[in-house]
Amino acid sequence: MKLFVIISAPLCTSMEIDAKERKSGSKFLPSRDGLTRGMRRILDEEIVQCPGQAEADYCDCEGDCTGNSDLCSCEEAQTCCSGLVANDDNDSDDSDNEGGDENENNTNESSESMDVDNNADCNTSTSCNDGFFCNYDSGTSGFCEACEPSSCESLGLATQEGVNDCNSQCIREDAPSPSSGNPWPSIDVESPFEVFMVDDEDGGCEVSSQRAERLKEAGFTKVACPFDVLIAGTDNYKDEYLLLGANVLANILDQDSDGIVDDPAVVERLSYKKSNNGGAVLSCGISEEEEVREEMLEDVFDYSFSCQTWKANFWDGNNVAIREIKGILMEEAFHLVHNNGYAVVYPEMLGLDDFTSSIIGRETARLQCVKPGWFHPENQCPPDSPRQPGNPASLPLSGTCASPVCDISEFYKMALFLAIGMGKKNDPNGPLVWMSDYMPGRQSDIMAMLSDEFKEMIANPTLHQLRAPITGEYNVVPALSTSSPTSTNPDMTFWK
Repeated sequence: MKLFVIISAPLCTSMEIDAKERKSGSKFLPSRDGLTRGMRRILDEEIVQCPGQAEADYCDCEGDCTGNSDLCSCEEAQTCCSGLVANDDNDSDDSDNEGGDENENNTNESSESMDVDNNADCNTSTSCNDGFFCNYDSGTSGFCEACEPSSCESLGLATQEGVNDCNSQCIREDAPSPSSGNPWPSIDVESPFEVFMVDDEDGGCEVSSQRAERLKEAGFTKVACPFDVLIAGTDNYKDEYLLLGANVLANILDQDSDGIVDDPAVVERLSYKKSNNGGAVLSCGISEEEEVREEMLEDVFDYSFSCQTWKANFWDGNNVAIREIKGILMEEAFHLVHNNGYAVVYPEMLGLDDFTSSIIGRETARLQCVKPGWFHPENQCPPDSPRQPGNPASLPLSGTCASPVCDISEFYKMALFLAIGMGKKNDPNGPLVWMSDYMPGRQSDIMAMLSDEFKEMIANPTLHQLRAPITGEYNVVPALSTSSPTSTNPDMTFWK
């Protein structure tokens, strides 16, 4: 299989990599084990909208509790903030918590057992609330994480103690499973695209017979093809989610919704019609077992990414599941377009070869292990992290997302999404996208963190980078063919 970028494999420098090492969209959505190493915080955090406040003025139950107390004045917000205050009594600085475990143990000696919520510290003297478990990352202590629909053994927990507590606290006979009985919530999706059987030769996606047979062998029986970029699904994968994925790809490739791709050179890299074994495919199933079969496609496509929507949180009801499914689809679709399109066509700006030769590579290095800045939870920052701005960690780090293609890809997607107004702190009711603990969640804070070089690059109209949030809604509007996407940030004057 021909690969132009490395999709996973820690500390790998080769430009070719075995398909098994880069399956399932690689580390770009870290199989929920990355999410539970800290990025789940933004997905699971609580926010409160006090009566009388504008939609954007909500209490984040963290810094607003003390820094913007007027946003947290209602009773519900005060209750939300009380957990933070209690935690702050034990740990006055969550950015530099040396000796935190000792303080916590001293506090716990006065109580038989404390129930703690998600992301709170826990140890053998504490128990997490219902629906959570202690990950025991350090062996005898750790922090509480939300129970997952996946098996505890598949979460990538650091210790056996964490696996044991997960199995003890989370395994229930009535637990929802994304792969049992296809319980995925239904959604209404309007789309100009259609879902076809992969071997439909009468007005379908016109997939070559060789590819169609291989897709069917791998279990991917139906397809949609926005702008000749293929998204494939198994029998169990709902058609409406395939259409949602098609709309998301169209949001990225045709930002002004005029029915014409913004950058034909990028689509040329992605299109499955350019040759018998080229292009990319986004492969979707309702379980890891279904999606891992994308490995069978390695000799008929240049690239195969998995949708990974089965990793969504099915524990907290349909609304959360739908928002998280949307967020995952948006992340994986963006990675497919960026890594296989933009990075290849514009290597000096958006390349992934190393941390010095592209603008996004240099920006990742500049903010590595810095707060506000960036770190990937599957990598290890130096013990003195988070560091102050101007003092980034030396690269490469150690970890399973330390290779440039993984680390830079994750940083760029996250920074760009937040810069255009995505993320829970910018859009509390929007798609749920994961974050690094070191990266600020508010759009204005992100813009203050990013360098002029980076901001000028994403504002460059010839690069066709995202300028407004991905919505998953796509309707062709020819009248807008000469217009440009509208920024959601009035202060982003560099986009003019």
